Amino acid sequence: MNTRREQVLTLLTLAGLTIAFIAAVALPGRQARAALQAEIAASKSEIEQGPIVLDRFRAARKSLDRRREYLDASSAAVAEPHDLLHAISHVAQTSGFAVVRIEPLPVRTQATYVEHPFQLDFRAKLGALTRFLRGLEKSSRLYVIEDVTVRKQATQKESEVLEGTIRFVVYAASTGSGTLAEENDNTGGR
Repeated sequence: MNTRREQVLTLLTLAGLTIAFIAAVALPGRQARAALQAEIAASKSEIEQGPIVLDRFRAARKSLDRRREYLDASSAAVAEPHDLLHAISHVAQTSGFAVVRIEPLPVRTQATYVEHPFQLDFRAKLGALTRFLRGLEKSSRLYVIEDVTVRKQATQKESEVLEGTIRFVVYAASTGSGTLAEENDNTGGR
């Protein structure tokens, strides 16, 4: 009977050790394995998304470079105010827009750019006015329209002709705007 009792105790001890092994090693190991597999899957998906994200960054960089080039070109330093007057009168002439008077207003200097405001009195048809405004918009310079006042011309003969005033600003880079950035580039940003 002792042998049978020893066999039962041995079986119970083995069963207890098996349960203890499963509880202490196997179950936490499975949970850790599942967590590692989840991390691996997340890492794989991030790695797979890498080229897509890189393409997005490249596209954003190209867009930013294009915008920067546009702003650099449109805010280039103005050599003479008469160049601006010539450019404005050229746009007006090509659009069939009659300029009655153009008056340069006092220049406003900012830290990195200069504002050249103008007040323009005109007489034109609505189509010529829209062509003129689109011509300014498509110009290589940065023009910002501040105010447009339009009224019907007083004479009854030409009821389609409009009179009005346009106030706009032409932006130009300040002549000393790039010196600090150039110094930082030359000194390594010190």
